[in-house]
Amino acid sequence: MIRLGKPFRRLGLAALFASVWPAAALAWIVEIGPTSAVTVGPSGDVFVAGVPYFSVARLDAAAGATTWQATLMGTGTGTQEAAKLVLDAAGDVVAVGRLANAGTGDDFAIAKLDGTTGAELWRSSLDGTGASGGIDRGVDLAIDAAGDVLAVGALDEPGGNGFTVAKVDGTTGVEVWRTSLASAFDPRAIAVDASGDVFAVGRSEVGTEDVLFCVKLDGALGSELWRVELDPGLHGRGNDVAVDTAGDVVVAGYTELPFTGFKWLEVLKLDGTLGTELWRHQIFPIGEAYALRLDGNDDVVVAGSAGELVGIIGARPNVLKLDGASGTVLWRVALERLGGLTDVGLNAAGDTFASGVIRDDVTNDDILLLRIDGTTGAEEWRHVQDGTEPATEFFMSTDRLNAVGVGAAGDVAAVGHRDDVSGSVLFAMKVDEDDGSAIGFEGSKLLVKDPGDPSKRSIKLVLKDDRIQAPGVDSAHDPRTAGGSVRIWNPTTLEEAIFPLPAGSGWKALGTPAGSKGFRYRDKTGFGPCMKVVVNPGKKIVAACKAKNGGIPFTLDEPTQGSLAVSVRLGSEAPQCATFGGLVIRDEPGQFKAKSSPQTSSCP
Repeated sequence: MIRLGKPFRRLGLAALFASVWPAAALAWIVEIGPTSAVTVGPSGDVFVAGVPYFSVARLDAAAGATTWQATLMGTGTGTQEAAKLVLDAAGDVVAVGRLANAGTGDDFAIAKLDGTTGAELWRSSLDGTGASGGIDRGVDLAIDAAGDVLAVGALDEPGGNGFTVAKVDGTTGVEVWRTSLASAFDPRAIAVDASGDVFAVGRSEVGTEDVLFCVKLDGALGSELWRVELDPGLHGRGNDVAVDTAGDVVVAGYTELPFTGFKWLEVLKLDGTLGTELWRHQIFPIGEAYALRLDGNDDVVVAGSAGELVGIIGARPNVLKLDGASGTVLWRVALERLGGLTDVGLNAAGDTFASGVIRDDVTNDDILLLRIDGTTGAEEWRHVQDGTEPATEFFMSTDRLNAVGVGAAGDVAAVGHRDDVSGSVLFAMKVDEDDGSAIGFEGSKLLVKDPGDPSKRSIKLVLKDDRIQAPGVDSAHDPRTAGGSVRIWNPTTLEEAIFPLPAGSGWKALGTPAGSKGFRYRDKTGFGPCMKVVVNPGKKIVAACKAKNGGIPFTLDEPTQGSLAVSVRLGSEAPQCATFGGLVIRDEPGQFKAKSSPQTSSCP
């Protein structure tokens, strides 16, 4: 149970967002350490990687409960972390990062884990030839058609950290080859084409300048086939790379005029066979492309930051789509505030989900997640979230999303960080991809109390409506195996809290035959604040939650609430909800009581 911040609780231009763009509907949000990378499995389960140590976790699709968490450690002491992860064809997890080992220091590490249990299947550690105890690290990885693993990172070599690409056997973890690339450094990303050849990007030293660098290696031998060192005389870096169906390669990054502060967004396409430039797109004079994806037509979707020297001066969050054949701009979305987007994902229809940070004059850096129509470039919704730690002249908040993942079925998840009053919070969250499938009901009663003592907060809900639904027994949404959640939010301030109802013995199918009268949840383990939830199809939904059982991170500290909304979800079915703003009995700091809500066809 965690508190979503109040991004609009103070006056600032962020408050305008809520009245112009719909907000995303959150399926769940949970605190968890590994938040460097995220991917979504075929069933909608979410896999995350990061710290503490070299950590990977699998989170349940329905409620975000941890199915397993694996924490790998080396034999020594030092920095240990997982940087990226992917799923192979069998659903197993392969992650890259670094492990600290006795005698060799921080090593470039690759590990494979069983996707079902989290058990370690193998690990491979690469040590540079530099001084003992040097810093080696893995940065990114990909899996080829044969299931072997290609990874890029840095090894401590005589003369500096060497840009290294390695191939390991996907079944055993045995190293097949490694290649260190002269003059290259700062590795960022890797991609593999259909024949198994490898592309990697970062920077390279040319004379006295550090330039954008892209290399192609033979997948069987690791030998260098070609390299591109872009625009000697300028600074630059490749941040991401992808290969299209023809085998040509697209690179996203930046180029910079040294010592001027002018750094512009750079996207270029190279012939996969020769390395010759096919097209280039730039946004001047301020910007950087951080991530890219190719859609089903090989068109290029880029996330980053870009800005001009008029109007709002500085880099703003930008997403753009380029024609894959020509580099022509098909659409571009540039937000109205400073910030940037550092990751992007696409669903099967080509719709875009981009994550990062947006700056507010009052709240400083806020978490940002966007959905954009892949055909038109129209913004469909945005999620903006501020941590609960107020920004002051002495404290600048650093809330942000680090990565976003989109599954084959369209499930969307993200990981990030926010500054709360309690300290720095690392979290994972899952959103409803289509946003707006929820069913709205006429409520009967809602009582929320926040008497000043957080341990005495409570929520009581009764919804009565003949449209109330319950999933079938043993269906994919049966809460006994899929879990559920309760959500409360303020449609005006967007303060929000979500309480998972985990699968397991707390759930009971009611009636004869089982499930004919719906389901009942009782918290038998102290997992969270919601002690009881009942869903009777065609009749009612009842929920009772008390902070003394698990904490309710939702406050009533505004002068009035205006309205409050509550939803209950079983499995990953559409939430069932009501917005209480009809007959409000009491609306004051510390208490909100309403006896009815206007019937609606959907939820806000």
